[in-house]
Amino acid sequence: MDAEAFRNFERAAHERVAGGYHDFFEPMTGGAIMALLDAARVRAGCRVLDVASGPGGVAAAAAERGASRVIGADLSSRMVALAATLHPGVEFREADAEALPFDAGAFDAVVSNFGVGHFPSPERAMAEFVRVLAGGTAAWIDAGFALERRTARLASATDDVYYRPYDGKSQIEQAMKDYLDWEVGLAEQIRREPYLTFKAPPA
Repeated sequence: MDAEAFRNFERAAHERVAGGYHDFFEPMTGGAIMALLDAARVRAGCRVLDVASGPGGVAAAAAERGASRVIGADLSSRMVALAATLHPGVEFREADAEALPFDAGAFDAVVSNFGVGHFPSPERAMAEFVRVLAGGTAAWIDAGFALERRTARLASATDDVYYRPYDGKSQIEQAMKDYLDWEVGLAEQIRREPYLTFKAPPA
């Protein structure tokens, strides 16, 4: 798949659905925010980057924990504008996950809530995450963790490998559009069904 075409599709799609995503999908994905920040050890005084920030819920939650610097980055300018409106005390920037506009070692934690499936090259995005982390790869090695690539240590057989909904299809662009139509349609279905509610688990 052409990476630039994928990136342009993702940008255009999320420009179109920014408001609906906030209204109907963030209540679902928001349930993972506290666990994500806990896993990244986000606490008072640390510097946090939230990639594929969307409407900004993760970045806002990091700020509420007392992080000294929080930036939410997203490929979609409409998502960035929406996040800035919803969370005026947090900084949001338009940025590509695979070419982050930040210095090496600029952050103590880098997080992304359900963002990886939207990156043309997740491996390249992860390399950028490590680059902007304080200590980067050297800190990882010093902590005693092994360096691994791709399928070095799978939880089970390779049938457990994650595929995006449009991977392995011959008509990639049409498949991506079909998936987005389904996603937007799901949001509308949830809006129509009053008995479908989503709440964050208790702390």
